[in-house]
Amino acid sequence: MVFRDHLRYPFLKAEKAWAEAGKIAGYGQALFQQVFADPDAYAEYKRCLRVDGLDLLRFEIVGSPGFNTWHWEAVHDLALPRPIEQRA
Repeated sequence: MVFRDHLRYPFLKAEKAWAEAGKIAGYGQALFQQVFADPDAYAEYKRCLRVDGLDLLRFEIVGSPGFNTWHWEAVHDLALPRPIEQRA
């Protein structure tokens, strides 16, 4: 079951849906690693965290329609207790 399918049919296969929901953290961590694979981008991210704080950090997602369907709200830095979206 794909995550977006669960959103359309949450009442079907509840056990499988919970298993898929548990994968969101791994998905967010993998997405974070892909976005910040560039050492310069990661250094700028860390600088923003130190100087401005996460509350003032803003992400702008720009790309193709397919690129924008990724679950950007799941982006998770392992150094933080919760996904970035919950504070940025």
